[in-house]
Amino acid sequence: LYLFKLIFPLQTPSETVCYLFHSAIRMERRKMKIFVRVPACNFEADKMKSYIDQSIDPCENFYAFACGGFIQNTDKMEVTQFSILEDNVLANLKLLFEEPVFPQETYPFSVAKTLYKSCMDLERLESLGFSPLLNILEGIGSWPVLLGNDWKPHLQNWTEYAIWLKDAGLSKMDTFLKISEEPDLYNVSNKPITIDRPTLSISFTSLIKGTGSPSVYIYYRYMVDLASEMGAERDQAGWEMLETIRFQIEIANCFVNSSNDVVVTTMSIDEMRTRYPSVPWLEFLHKIFPSKEYLTIEEKLQVYYPSYLECFTTLVNNTDQSAFLFHFFIKLFSRTIANYAGWQAVASSAEYLNEFARNLKFEREGMISGLPYRQPRWRECIRTLQETMGEFVGALYGHHYYNKSENKDPFLELFKDLRESFFNTLNNTDWIDLETKQKAWRKASFMQVYFGYPFLYNNETKLSDVYCRFSLKDGEFYENIRSLISEFNKPELASFRDSVSRSENFFGWELTANNLRSRNSIHVPATLFQPPFFDTTRPQYLNYAGIGTTLGHEIIHGFDSVGRFFDEFGNFNDWWSTLTQLNFSLRTNCMVDQYNAFNPHTKGVNITVNGETTLAENIADNWGYKGAYHAYQNWLKRHGKSEQRLEGLNYNPNQLFWIAAAQKWCSGREVGFLRIFLLMMSTPHREFRVKGIFANSYDFARDFHCLPDQKMNPYKKCAVCSYNIAKNLKCYKIQSKKLV
Repeated sequence: LYLFKLIFPLQTPSETVCYLFHSAIRMERRKMKIFVRVPACNFEADKMKSYIDQSIDPCENFYAFACGGFIQNTDKMEVTQFSILEDNVLANLKLLFEEPVFPQETYPFSVAKTLYKSCMDLERLESLGFSPLLNILEGIGSWPVLLGNDWKPHLQNWTEYAIWLKDAGLSKMDTFLKISEEPDLYNVSNKPITIDRPTLSISFTSLIKGTGSPSVYIYYRYMVDLASEMGAERDQAGWEMLETIRFQIEIANCFVNSSNDVVVTTMSIDEMRTRYPSVPWLEFLHKIFPSKEYLTIEEKLQVYYPSYLECFTTLVNNTDQSAFLFHFFIKLFSRTIANYAGWQAVASSAEYLNEFARNLKFEREGMISGLPYRQPRWRECIRTLQETMGEFVGALYGHHYYNKSENKDPFLELFKDLRESFFNTLNNTDWIDLETKQKAWRKASFMQVYFGYPFLYNNETKLSDVYCRFSLKDGEFYENIRSLISEFNKPELASFRDSVSRSENFFGWELTANNLRSRNSIHVPATLFQPPFFDTTRPQYLNYAGIGTTLGHEIIHGFDSVGRFFDEFGNFNDWWSTLTQLNFSLRTNCMVDQYNAFNPHTKGVNITVNGETTLAENIADNWGYKGAYHAYQNWLKRHGKSEQRLEGLNYNPNQLFWIAAAQKWCSGREVGFLRIFLLMMSTPHREFRVKGIFANSYDFARDFHCLPDQKMNPYKKCAVCSYNIAKNLKCYKIQSKKLV
């Protein structure tokens, strides 16, 4: 038991025993290819009781009441209900990947096991050092910083470097421009070629501050250290990487210049050639999407932030240079482009190389994020598989641990109850005009929920068809990764002409549900069909508090300040009336001010929640819990019964709903993590999610008999999606303020 506690950092011995019990059953179930119904371990009551701090008045600080015991018994690290569940999921995947390859096994499973095994072969990685990467760089005449004055360009322009990075499996066409096939924003049944701004090595908000930014300086030192270890003279590496980071800063400035631009437009290749003549668009795109069917100049492209393209092409061509400096500048600038492309190859490879490269990469990330930067090797390897074979890892987990034969009617009933709860909210909201209500009703009626794992992978034949072209080798981790990325970079041209299905599931084994606004659908991964989110053998108030509040949160994302731009089919279409937009803006002010006032009062953290940047999540949180609670009340009425209480807990089912809903967010409070969370996240820290949601809930205050104006029952409550706005309108703080 002690050894398993070290390997699987669960919270209690009973959870560990439960995990081992289920794992043994699942192992047998996989061998027998049948599903065995195993009663869930009955530790819900013990766990809930151990998390509660009975010395705290729930009406003064419900988070401290519901999570006080958890915090006291948790080390000073970021441990949450989600991280505990993640530990279980990763441990289950570890068991799968460490099994031997069986003769009759589906080919993709053997591919995943081979990749995992090569990732765990640390001795082989150390013996190879940087040689696999250096051999690849030789294909373009090496990396300029390594050769100094002996370097000569082998490629002529940035488009050739972009294609080389793609074909070599060193980039997913996301270096200079992001080029992919994405659903048409205005007609999601189509998938045009899409051109967008690239993903930068570090955030553009840090880059635009220049080399004086701490994050930029840390990243620059990382570049110099890695180049030096690969063989560059340190002084040479210093000034060449400085030019490379300055080039990235210029790209970030192009981000800023395009921020107020039209978000997306449609242009033919011929129009692209006219507007950006320095790029051979037809030839460039045909090399990215090779096919027997040749692209024509009439092909329509979906272009995001077109002014970024203008800024970027000007940057890489520098047509404004004087004739006197022209030849010198072109030579210098081509070297900068080559160094930048070479750095992208090196940066994308570092975590797949030796210990020095991995440590340097994770140390740099830790210094910027303020979080511990290394995990056990097996977890890093599973993360790598998720990044390179994400859909398949989700399918693999679902194939072995998700019981497809189990009755999912309770889950579908829960979703139906939530949708009815939303309809009731909509009917009782008086600030939305009738036409907008009708459109919202139609969108909610069309909304679908997909759960489990990707439908494509239910069919082992289709699964094998996808992965049959991959051939991986033992002990060749870096080459295996490149092979996977290179193959995935070769979509057939016909694929983006196929219609897009709303039921395409792109989730893997993550622990988050998602609202895909462009498809008007919610996707719930197989990992959430277990405690603390869902279990058919436990009381329904725990399920409505678990996965119910999660689904409610995702439903509202289809109707918030971003969801309003997507109609019932997922097409880009602003369907709100002007009056509804104005009323929405007025009603958000109360919530913004409320969350702005939240302060952790922790030594070393003098930072408050940002009510503006967290607004969309706060709106979704507040209705998600309210909607789930009323959905549960409807379930009780329909079934005409009162559910059993948990043994040893003197709380009724309604109160247990609120306790379970709050305990989803129990976490430790490590100061460094808390600071980063408040500065960078689009959601408030978990403590303030609970405080904000519950302080705005009349239902919670009634169920716990809170007195008026106690901290968890203030007179002034904030609501945007009110269940009965006519009743609670006097509690709103309404001011005229532009919504950001």
